[in-house]
Amino acid sequence: MSIALSTVTTYLAQNPGPKPLPGQLGTFLNDLIGYTLTILWIAAVVGVLGCAILMVIGRQGRNEVALRGLNGMLWVTGGLILGASAVTIVNTFVTA
Repeated sequence: MSIALSTVTTYLAQNPGPKPLPGQLGTFLNDLIGYTLTILWIAAVVGVLGCAILMVIGRQGRNEVALRGLNGMLWVTGGLILGASAVTIVNTFVTA
């Protein structure tokens, strides 16, 4: 058991962390990720408002429209969860 633990400790000690990107590339990529997240939040607000409008219209006797709005709300929520946890998901597979 101690040999396996020693081997794992040695491997982890030799595994270097990520290096910063050279020059302005790191700044550009950070800006790009920030803009993408801003677009995600704007699209989510528009999506929630669109689903709410469909649900209000569906309340007036068109239940299939209300169901479409509710279904859209599930997709918007799923997209937000995936977009907000994207960094965690990528880090899980890259560092494993």
